[in-house]
Amino acid sequence: MKTSEDWLPHFRRAKSLETLSLMVKRAVEQCQTSSEKFQVYKAEELRELELEKLNAPERFRRL
Repeated sequence: MKTSEDWLPHFRRAKSLETLSLMVKRAVEQCQTSSEKFQVYKAEELRELELEKLNAPERFRRL
């Protein structure tokens, strides 16, 4: 079974939340158990936080 740490490098290829959402959807379709799905969603959450940190300076420039 893949853990969130296994999924995270894959999800790091996503440069936007939209792309990440598509990647997560495909990953969930491959999962056999709810615990595998949990790991996918956990990795998604970690990547979302990373993307938010990357985009934070951009938000401040717009203000």
